[in-house]
Amino acid sequence: MRWSPTYEPLPSVGVWPLLVGSLWVSLIGLAVVVPVGLAMAIYAVEFLPKPLYYPVKILWELLAGLPSVVVGFWGLVVLVPWVKDTFHLEAGETAFTAGLILGWMTLPLMASLTEEALSAIPPLLVEASYGLGATQWQTIRRFKLPYILPSLAAAILPVCRDAS
Repeated sequence: MRWSPTYEPLPSVGVWPLLVGSLWVSLIGLAVVVPVGLAMAIYAVEFLPKPLYYPVKILWELLAGLPSVVVGFWGLVVLVPWVKDTFHLEAGETAFTAGLILGWMTLPLMASLTEEALSAIPPLLVEASYGLGATQWQTIRRFKLPYILPSLAAAILPVCRDAS
């Protein structure tokens, strides 16, 4: 039930803290990646000027291809000291830091998958929504997001997989 591998006279190395820690890191990563990735995708599809659309998409694909070792090293060198200093902690290696790194690592993938799902909605259905008098935000919130819900679930799964 405890994780104290250096405890004297007998170390205690239970699995429960590892499971709870993985759950915390996954939840923090989801709290970061879902709203930010969804907002990035909606902005790219709905509001981003066309000349900037493809450079942004290429940037997402490049960021999604970064090795996790590089992102982890960045987190260790930059994010851990920032968390330590900002929250006045003894050490910055916390579940919060790991969740932020996990969210950063999977954000380009989440944004790219969500953007592809939003772009794949048939234009006739979107035009029908506008034809019924819906505004752009009403169409996004009441039609497009429910339409891509299965794709959103598939975009969220990498966060859960990477945390374990």
